[in-house]
Amino acid sequence: MNIEDIIQKYPKLSFLKSPRFQSLSPEKQEFILGCVEDALFWVDHEKREDAMDGFKFLAITYGLQRAENDAAAKGLKGEEREKFLQPVKELYTRFNPHSC
Repeated sequence: MNIEDIIQKYPKLSFLKSPRFQSLSPEKQEFILGCVEDALFWVDHEKREDAMDGFKFLAITYGLQRAENDAAAKGLKGEEREKFLQPVKELYTRFNPHSC
């Protein structure tokens, strides 16, 4: 989504065209635009019937990280590791808002 589209949909974000914003380094502009796009994604996502799945996704992301750490601590590799992680990965995929 470009700045024009964002401002057209959300006029309160018109500061994105301000000289002050434009004077920021490209890296800072990109970071801020990324934050805005993430926020807009979640605002739009909350309007959906399955909006609570976003919280579930955050929880399962944490769970997946813990499962990966547990697998590493147990020294699991290859097929054994994949079998251990499979149930958590299925939940991760199920609640991932980007896979809808």
